[in-house]
Amino acid sequence: MTQAHSQGVRPPEIVFAPLEIFKNYARRRPSTEEDSDLGLSEVFALCDTDIFPSVHNVLQLLLTIPQTSVTVERLFSSVKRIKTRLRSLLTTERLTSLCLIPFEKDLVRTIDPECILTHFKNSKNRRLL
Repeated sequence: MTQAHSQGVRPPEIVFAPLEIFKNYARRRPSTEEDSDLGLSEVFALCDTDIFPSVHNVLQLLLTIPQTSVTVERLFSSVKRIKTRLRSLLTTERLTSLCLIPFEKDLVRTIDPECILTHFKNSKNRRLL
């Protein structure tokens, strides 16, 4: 045990001790029926940074890690569909905007296509390749 500790590896009881203390602290707080099953964000709000800094950091990391990679995979699929050889000269801003359309379906549905056509009709002439 002393050899592992001298190499910078902490024993499990030292690592998990703050978590156990926080669990006991959280169980002793006054609660109502409606908050008996707290989600991760509620537990994070309950964790005081000054008292439990390491637990707070772990909870913060858990909240930032996506639960699945589906969104990222969908984004790469949309980039693959949009950025073809014919459209390889798209600017980063336009490519980003086009890739976000599948994720913003509700917003896209509120846009009037006639308004877009009128906007392009009234804009300056574009040069074709």
